[in-house]
Amino acid sequence: MTQLELFPVIPVIGNYKTYSLDWRGHRINVRYDPDWCKSYRRIMGYPLAHLEINAPGKIPGTILSATGYMSHFNRPDNIGDDPVEAVRDWLERTAK
Repeated sequence: MTQLELFPVIPVIGNYKTYSLDWRGHRINVRYDPDWCKSYRRIMGYPLAHLEINAPGKIPGTILSATGYMSHFNRPDNIGDDPVEAVRDWLERTAK
Protein backbone atom coordinates (compact mmCIF):
# COMPACT_ATOMS: atom_id res chain seq x y z
CA MET A 1 0.00 0.00 0.00
CA THR A 2 1.39 3.39 -0.97
CA GLN A 3 1.59 6.41 1.29
CA LEU A 4 -1.06 8.11 -0.83
CA GLU A 5 -3.44 5.20 -0.20
CA LEU A 6 -2.74 5.36 3.53
CA PHE A 7 -3.08 9.14 3.74
CA PRO A 8 -5.22 10.34 0.86
CA VAL A 9 -4.95 14.01 0.02
CA ILE A 10 -8.20 15.77 0.73
CA PRO A 11 -8.28 19.16 -0.94
CA VAL A 12 -9.31 22.01 1.31
CA ILE A 13 -11.11 24.54 -0.81
CA GLY A 14 -12.27 27.50 1.20
CA ASN A 15 -15.48 29.37 0.65
CA TYR A 16 -14.04 32.79 1.40
CA LYS A 17 -15.76 36.13 1.33
CA THR A 18 -13.50 39.13 0.82
CA TYR A 19 -13.98 42.50 2.49
CA SER A 20 -12.12 45.81 2.60
CA LEU A 21 -11.42 47.77 5.75
CA ASP A 22 -10.08 51.30 6.12
CA TRP A 23 -8.35 51.49 9.49
CA ARG A 24 -6.55 54.67 10.53
CA GLY A 25 -5.87 55.49 6.89
CA HIS A 26 -4.64 52.00 5.96
CA ARG A 27 -6.44 49.87 3.40
CA ILE A 28 -6.73 46.31 4.75
CA ASN A 29 -8.19 43.28 3.01
CA VAL A 30 -10.05 40.72 5.08
CA ARG A 31 -10.88 37.23 3.84
CA TYR A 32 -13.12 35.04 5.93
CA ASP A 33 -14.41 31.49 5.74
CA PRO A 34 -16.60 30.48 8.71
CA ASP A 35 -16.34 26.75 7.86
CA TRP A 36 -12.85 26.42 6.42
CA CYS A 37 -12.37 22.65 6.70
CA LYS A 38 -15.32 20.29 6.43
CA SER A 39 -13.20 17.41 7.75
CA TYR A 40 -12.43 19.38 10.91
CA ARG A 41 -16.14 19.98 11.50
CA ARG A 42 -16.93 16.31 10.93
CA ILE A 43 -14.24 15.17 13.38
CA MET A 44 -14.53 17.88 16.07
CA GLY A 45 -18.26 18.49 15.86
CA TYR A 46 -17.98 22.24 15.22
CA PRO A 47 -16.59 24.36 12.38
CA LEU A 48 -13.16 25.95 12.18
CA ALA A 49 -13.15 29.47 10.78
CA HIS A 50 -10.20 31.01 8.94
CA LEU A 51 -9.59 34.74 8.96
CA GLU A 52 -6.91 36.30 6.74
CA ILE A 53 -5.83 39.88 7.18
CA ASN A 54 -3.68 41.44 4.49
CA ALA A 55 -2.34 44.99 4.24
CA PRO A 56 0.07 46.33 1.58
CA GLY A 57 2.87 46.23 4.16
CA LYS A 58 3.66 46.40 7.83
CA ILE A 59 1.48 48.79 9.80
CA PRO A 60 3.65 49.86 12.76
CA GLY A 61 2.22 49.09 16.17
CA THR A 62 -0.15 46.37 14.98
CA ILE A 63 -0.33 42.61 15.22
CA LEU A 64 0.30 42.24 11.48
CA SER A 65 3.57 40.70 10.37
CA ALA A 66 6.33 42.58 8.59
CA THR A 67 4.62 41.69 5.30
CA GLY A 68 1.25 42.99 6.49
CA TYR A 69 -0.26 39.52 6.68
CA MET A 70 -1.92 37.57 9.45
CA SER A 71 -3.76 34.27 9.43
CA HIS A 72 -6.01 33.29 12.31
CA PHE A 73 -8.02 30.11 12.97
CA ASN A 74 -10.80 30.08 15.56
CA ARG A 75 -14.37 29.03 16.16
CA PRO A 76 -16.80 31.18 14.17
CA ASP A 77 -18.70 32.14 17.32
CA ASN A 78 -15.47 33.66 18.68
CA ILE A 79 -15.16 35.83 15.57
CA GLY A 80 -18.82 36.86 15.47
CA ASP A 81 -21.21 37.76 12.68
CA ASP A 82 -19.10 40.56 11.19
CA PRO A 83 -15.48 39.62 10.43
CA VAL A 84 -14.60 43.19 9.46
CA GLU A 85 -15.71 44.51 12.84
CA ALA A 86 -13.85 41.65 14.53
CA VAL A 87 -10.63 42.68 12.74
CA ARG A 88 -11.22 46.38 13.47
CA ASP A 89 -11.77 45.59 17.16
CA TRP A 90 -8.70 43.35 17.24
CA LEU A 91 -6.52 46.05 15.69
CA GLU A 92 -7.84 48.69 18.09
CA ARG A 93 -7.32 46.50 21.16
CA THR A 94 -3.75 45.54 20.19
CA ALA A 95 -2.53 48.82 18.65
CA LYS A 96 0.37 50.45 20.44
